Amino acid sequence: MLLLICSARLLTWIGFLAMIVDCGRHSSFDFAQGTCEIDNIVRGKACAPKGIMWAAVKTLLDWAYAELQPREVQLRTLHDNTRALVLYHRLGFLPFALYPLKRIEGNDFVEWISAEPQEHIDRFMVAMRYVRR
Repeated sequence: MLLLICSARLLTWIGFLAMIVDCGRHSSFDFAQGTCEIDNIVRGKACAPKGIMWAAVKTLLDWAYAELQPREVQLRTLHDNTRALVLYHRLGFLPFALYPLKRIEGNDFVEWISAEPQEHIDRFMVAMRYVRR
């Protein structure tokens, strides 16, 4: 499921988020474990109505539990993305793991990849799980 959040008043997109559910290689649902991941949560315009991303993620959570009935819903964000961490905490997500990342730069790209224990760590990815209330 993909939610594209648009504003008729602003005539623009505000953000999007996705939960890919299929039986192919590109799925955020682990059927064996009963877990799924909300992925690519992006808020575009700063002028978006207050609470729009909370409502979008909540809608996706409600849909996932009604239609897919997962044991657990997870997401990941960068440790320095304070706005996202606050939003996910308000929704009921709690951190359960940190993954070290290192920055790789090319001529026209920046990529964040897993860092080995002996390597320099530039950032962390925070894994969070939803705790139903």
